[in-house]
Amino acid sequence: MVVFRLPNIRYLELLVLENTSFSSRIRDSIGNLHSLESVYIGRYKFSGVIPFSLGNLSKLVLLDLQANSFSGRIPSSTMNLIQLNYALLYFNNFGEMSEFIGNMKGLHLLNLSNNMLSGFIPSHTGNLARLESLDLSQNELSEEIPRQLERLTFLATFNMSHNHPSGPIPRGGQLDTFQTRLFDRNLGLCGESLLKKCRNHAPLVLAPPRSR
Repeated sequence: MVVFRLPNIRYLELLVLENTSFSSRIRDSIGNLHSLESVYIGRYKFSGVIPFSLGNLSKLVLLDLQANSFSGRIPSSTMNLIQLNYALLYFNNFGEMSEFIGNMKGLHLLNLSNNMLSGFIPSHTGNLARLESLDLSQNELSEEIPRQLERLTFLATFNMSHNHPSGPIPRGGQLDTFQTRLFDRNLGLCGESLLKKCRNHAPLVLAPPRSR
């Protein structure tokens, strides 16, 4: 894409490429735009993987890649995006949640709904202490919901519907406050807020941290 080759493009703070009819891939050269604070590349028909060089955008606050055809894993370099507050990654084809997501501790909103996510939710997701909204709906996630999510004390919106997790919903914190519909179509789940109660599982409650 020639947009990444323009003179003085390295001083660009806002990149908007939305609702176009072109198809392409994000080039590694996006990592040269060190001043970028906001990236809107929604509904652009991008495909392929997110380049590792995206992790060079240390000033990035908003990343909007919704409604494209990105695939593969979210690169480990994203752990460097410590200023990132909003990540809108829904309606793509990512294969699994990155274990490095838990390092992006500035996140307030993370939307990974309507992807092809399989496997488990990384326990490190519980490290996102500032997270207010987490949407993982319409995926193929399985296994138990990690009990570490009860540490997300600012979480106001959580949607886990239409997945394949099993076992009990962790008790404690904000997870006790969400409506049953946010866990819809998860037949393997059980919990106090669901019609299906947990009979053979001990409550998943984290012990308080030890004082030093």
